[in-house]
Amino acid sequence: MSLTPRFPKRPAGRFNLLLTAEEAFPALETLALEARRTLWLGFRVFDPTTRLHGPAREVAADWAGLIERKLEEGVEVRLLLSDFDALGRAELHRATWESLQALTEIARASRPDGLHLLPALHDAHAKGLTRLVLGPAAIAAVGHRCRELNELPEDARREAYAAMPGLWRAIRIDQDGQARWRIGHLPRLTPGTLHQKLAVADGEHAVIGGLDVDERRYDNLNHSRPAEETWHDASVLVEGPVADDIARHFAEQWNHHRARASEALDLYGAYRPDHAEPLPLPPAPCDVPAAKTDLASANDPHLQMLRTLSFRSREPGSSLFPRPAIRELLSAHLNLIRRARRLIYIETQFFRSRRIARALARAARANPDLGLILILPTAPEDIAFKGRLSLAERFGDHLQVRCLDKVTRAFGSRAAILSPARRVPDRQPGRQRIAGAEMIYVHAKVAVCDDAVAIVSSANLNGRSLHWDTEAGVLCTDQKRVAHLSARLQAHWYPASMPETGATGAEQAANWAKTAAHEATLAPAARTSLLVPHCTAAARQDAVPVPGAPGELV
Repeated sequence: MSLTPRFPKRPAGRFNLLLTAEEAFPALETLALEARRTLWLGFRVFDPTTRLHGPAREVAADWAGLIERKLEEGVEVRLLLSDFDALGRAELHRATWESLQALTEIARASRPDGLHLLPALHDAHAKGLTRLVLGPAAIAAVGHRCRELNELPEDARREAYAAMPGLWRAIRIDQDGQARWRIGHLPRLTPGTLHQKLAVADGEHAVIGGLDVDERRYDNLNHSRPAEETWHDASVLVEGPVADDIARHFAEQWNHHRARASEALDLYGAYRPDHAEPLPLPPAPCDVPAAKTDLASANDPHLQMLRTLSFRSREPGSSLFPRPAIRELLSAHLNLIRRARRLIYIETQFFRSRRIARALARAARANPDLGLILILPTAPEDIAFKGRLSLAERFGDHLQVRCLDKVTRAFGSRAAILSPARRVPDRQPGRQRIAGAEMIYVHAKVAVCDDAVAIVSSANLNGRSLHWDTEAGVLCTDQKRVAHLSARLQAHWYPASMPETGATGAEQAANWAKTAAHEATLAPAARTSLLVPHCTAAARQDAVPVPGAPGELV
């Protein structure tokens, strides 16, 4: 596979923060609307029925209509969409294929040669001895999927089955209409995924960060929606040579996954049921843009494209687990932590990386004036809103509690570890409740050092994002732009009045912690901010260690 070894530092250009979907969706739509030659989209989730929210509403009601409009204008549209393990993530697998089918029908009616669709399943999958060891668990999962299908009415069962080609090899629909295991057959077992979220138009304008295109991801800046519909996220709009690097990354990934998608389509097609729609043909290869020559000088402010990439391990006995190949996002976060002298500000969905926790602890011990502000959700989405508490969730709780304990011991009062909450009371028991209020779900992936360096990406601070999954983001060292981004992030949580800044980062973090603790003593409706202290009590109670399991699993 031909990959750019490392993208260079580019002259700092436009780097605009997009907070929540209220800002990011219109920016994405405008980027698509103004595309003249190419529109390349790479997402984990992309639902073409997602409504439009910006100026593009004048030409279409949803993304399906907007893409149809661009096809009519002669724009080449490519969608690199993540596919998922059909056993472990059946809901997401089905959503991928329903989106692809809807877009295929649009292209068929408009300009079939203009729309290229690529479902991308991660390289790593169980083979040989690993597949044999996992066989009993996989068979149990097949049985679970059969039961789920058989609980549906027959018409709905056939519709659901037709929309999940990853199950066709392992499950069949009998003449009596029941879903049953094809004995001796199992679907591909895949732990990794393409987690990136990016869009690039004409190689000149790009939006990149943590937000997918889906109605579930929509939230406004006030987080006025019910807790289970909140979705705090962050992306950035960039232009210039770094946007071209994002396009180059997209093209390289497209060509890499194209060959593997062809193999998967052939495998699925051999078991396609009569009532299922034909699968899409393998898409055309993508021309990789020539590398730009614009380079930033050594000490000049710059933007830089960052990635996590991994591939199938070639080592015997470990074929299930991906082999990390590029860990630029991990390195960039570790460098950011090492260079911090005043304050580290982080927003993350998960905080489970022991390497990041150790780096933060070392930085705290080396610099007594260093402060940390860490904002994360009170609980993962699957636990808070779906009530799931499997061994994977419990293992994730174990890792996060350990990481938070390590950082808390090192920083002491210099750390403000906080979670956002709506100013609305929640009297229901459960982990969606924090300080008597409804939680706000944090999905952003942002790190800022001393208001001088920032990373905005799709990568959480967990082993999956930093070692296994395909991730993409941008580093910015333009102090003016980073300071503006930092101020906007902080003001978002304190719309009424900010805590005292403090002479040092340690004092600033202590003031944030003190303010959040005071807010938690007030009734939710009386609060002036959205932050309260993060509480680990429930996670600590639910946490379960899994000896021998790699932290990258969760």
